[in-house]
Amino acid sequence: MGRRKYGVGLIYLRGRTWWIAYSWRGTRYRESSRSDQRREATNLLHQRLAEIGSHGPAIRLAHHLVFGHLATAIHLDYRANGRRSLPRLESSLQHLCREFRATAVRDSRDGQVTHYEGGVSAADITTERIKAYVARRLAQRAAPATIHNELAHLKRAFNLLVLEGRLLRRPHIPGLSVENARQGLFRREDFLQVVAELPRQLRPLARFAYLTGWRKEECLGLQWSDVDFGSDVIRLPPERAKKPRGQGVSVRRHAGARTAASQSTGTCSRERSLGVPPER
Repeated sequence: MGRRKYGVGLIYLRGRTWWIAYSWRGTRYRESSRSDQRREATNLLHQRLAEIGSHGPAIRLAHHLVFGHLATAIHLDYRANGRRSLPRLESSLQHLCREFRATAVRDSRDGQVTHYEGGVSAADITTERIKAYVARRLAQRAAPATIHNELAHLKRAFNLLVLEGRLLRRPHIPGLSVENARQGLFRREDFLQVVAELPRQLRPLARFAYLTGWRKEECLGLQWSDVDFGSDVIRLPPERAKKPRGQGVSVRRHAGARTAASQSTGTCSRERSLGVPPER
């Protein structure tokens, strides 16, 4: 059967599958309809021609992009914005790349991921395939919260390419219900019982973390330069805090309370008193 033209495109048969072809700004695009019905190819061609007329430069449709483009886009976005959750993203992309057959390319000097290559066509990442991915991850006993993060990263990757005009739309990415809310209350009496069981050198750290609500890394990363003894304020700089403007805590309200915080410098140890409540 010969080829049949429709406007600036045409449909043709390759084996038992109907294909379409169309042009935009001198570039020839070919795409399989994945069907042996000519009507499906005709509808697909009309859809592509309508997209050309509506979106102009956004003609680079999903079938010309692969998962490697999606993964690279979100990876560069995280690096450009200095997000500290980059390791979590790379963990998500590791599973997604395994599913969508992409490869992480690493710098030969430091082993850091620079970009991603290959993978299935973005057009083949359908809602049905994403649901199948979720089912496989659940069968692998992955935590629902972990899968939820992976889906969020996938959605963000698609949204980035849509915003850049490289994709016209993204597939519907279903959410996953996560029920990991903390149950019960950790009262002050409970905390004091836990502190009493800790090694003595860890008790000041535990009390400080309890009072401030700061994370372990934020507490352990504190230096004497972060403590303003003149105004009784401990400041956490932005590069070590989750909040972009940094954070601080005033210890003036606990003036008179004495808890020793030690700092080793060489072979000697210095102690300074911070205004945090004493152990009772």
